[in-house]
Amino acid sequence: MLITRKSFWLAILSFAVTGSLILPVKAGVISQYTEMSSYQRSCPGLADPNFVSNWGNAIKAIYAVTSVGTDIACHFNASFQNNFYNADGSPKRPGLPSGVPFTPDEIGSTAAAIAFAANNAEIGSLDGEFYGKVTLDADNLGLPEIKIKSSSDALERNSVNGFAATEYQWLGAAQTLSYSVNFDFFNSYALWGIPGATEVHDYSLGLTFGVSQDMEFSYDVPFDFDFGNVQTTAAFMSHMLEMIDSDLENPFMGSLTINFDVDTGDKFWLWTQVQAFGLNGGFIDATHTVTSALGVEGLTQEESMRLFTTDLRQVPNLISQPSGLMLWLTALFLLYWQQRRMTGRRC
Repeated sequence: MLITRKSFWLAILSFAVTGSLILPVKAGVISQYTEMSSYQRSCPGLADPNFVSNWGNAIKAIYAVTSVGTDIACHFNASFQNNFYNADGSPKRPGLPSGVPFTPDEIGSTAAAIAFAANNAEIGSLDGEFYGKVTLDADNLGLPEIKIKSSSDALERNSVNGFAATEYQWLGAAQTLSYSVNFDFFNSYALWGIPGATEVHDYSLGLTFGVSQDMEFSYDVPFDFDFGNVQTTAAFMSHMLEMIDSDLENPFMGSLTINFDVDTGDKFWLWTQVQAFGLNGGFIDATHTVTSALGVEGLTQEESMRLFTTDLRQVPNLISQPSGLMLWLTALFLLYWQQRRMTGRRC
């Protein structure tokens, strides 16, 4: 489902008129959580070779950066230029540097698809421009499996973002556990740059996973949660590497593992976050899955699984998830809210 600001207000008006608008469900602590979102951004303003010279100071001020990347310039044109500046180039907020006059045709747009639930969230389609599915696999200790892809046309900055977390309790004697994430993808192979801005790869995949204690979630406020006490993390960021040459038959493959100690009675969360970007005609496809595995240090996977049957408990999710209607309405509210604020994750 793609949602624009206009369709947001039409949907709210429709439900209000028919008497179907309901309040959010009661907040509560939950122990399994999945979310998936996509932001499709166009940035026609970047066709102007003077875009960075005209708007570079504004971008630096808004994003708190010292240099301008081409992807950030696109994000600005699609999300913030029209919100923060009048058509004559004057700022709508105090403290921002002036821009230059612009027309509606030079302003980009943002459309989004978002979903969240206890153990399965899905957006888009495999044969479409974007796709994302995250599942807490009941046959694999409730660990996440994530399928994700993003593609784009020229002067677009499109992203797909997935997240999953599950809480566990260790019932056995003290052990060291290992949490592994395996992934593969294939991608386009080009640079995107405009005058005055840093070039970027036209694809990107970022993966971060970790172990936390005391994470907090609520269906009232999805997409904005507390990571709690983070014990350890690991990450892969494709943009930190040289350009990757891969295709469907020869995908890029990776695996990361973190170790952590547990004692009798300890509760802990295992979580994974994945972001895929297709920029300016580029794409990335990781639909052949990000998978997870949990083991015990010094034991084979088969021995670990036998021990887990007695010593590992997945904490039950005691908070019922919202109905389909409530998910949809909450997603609309959240989209409008997110479009009016800057987040730590630059989606």
